[in-house]
Amino acid sequence: MRNVRLRVYLFGLLAVFALNACQDHRLGPSVPGSSPTRMRVSTLTQQGASGNPRIVNFTYDAQGRLSSLRSFESPDSTKNWVERTRFQYDAQNRLILSQYQRISPPGFILGSFADQHQFVYNTIGQVSEVRYSSAFNPQAPYLAVPLSSLNDPNTLQIIAYPRYNSANLLIGLRRVYYSMQRPTTLESNNTYSYTGTNITFVNDVVTSNQGGVAYSRSEQNGLTYDTKTNPFYGVYLIPKMFGEILYVFQSLNTLSPNNILTIGGISYRYEYNAVNLPTVRYTYSDKLVETLRFTYEAY
Repeated sequence: MRNVRLRVYLFGLLAVFALNACQDHRLGPSVPGSSPTRMRVSTLTQQGASGNPRIVNFTYDAQGRLSSLRSFESPDSTKNWVERTRFQYDAQNRLILSQYQRISPPGFILGSFADQHQFVYNTIGQVSEVRYSSAFNPQAPYLAVPLSSLNDPNTLQIIAYPRYNSANLLIGLRRVYYSMQRPTTLESNNTYSYTGTNITFVNDVVTSNQGGVAYSRSEQNGLTYDTKTNPFYGVYLIPKMFGEILYVFQSLNTLSPNNILTIGGISYRYEYNAVNLPTVRYTYSDKLVETLRFTYEAY
């Protein structure tokens, strides 16, 4: 993974191989004998080096599962694209479908776009396959792409196949790229090494064979962590603005219980609240490139 791409991966798109789509962060009871307070993320605010901030609002269903996300620019959401993501679960409380739409304002250079992730589970409840499809609307960029268009088999772009170890930790991900319902020669394979339960090394290999010309690229990156609580550990989360699903199906941030401090040429600095959840994350390359603010709600 290139360092430029790594920055946008870490809060996003990704397959998280968990049964629930909200992480339960329990805080100690304030009154002896009372139940612990549970906390979950309610908004993210992303501020780049320039421009207006973007807000992601989280909505949860009656069972406490993440049901939708909405992203927009503040203070005027009509000046830039709006994003929305919705999540569906099966009778066993497993995420089976995530659908995303980006709607652009009239005259905006980026057209409207939609994609989805479909999840298949094996007999022991692990995600065994993730199918990624996408579609866009260049003729009417200000109109939402109908989600029904993603049922067209020609919109299939990638199928990902995760691998696990005996401790049920994700140790690899193979991605096969498709065109017009047929697999291409382009593949990518990620392998993950752990220290305890944190991923501390990632190896990314991309291979293809176009017209008889073979190509291969390999990159490795180490990761370091703080000792505080990662609010997205074990959570499937796709705010589109924080990730690029064309390259990865899982956010490294969701796969480790602590918060990433360094990866490749990117470093992070955090501010925390009284219960060790991050309230601000600062992202640095050679300079500050992004500030991400978290707010939480009790439930």
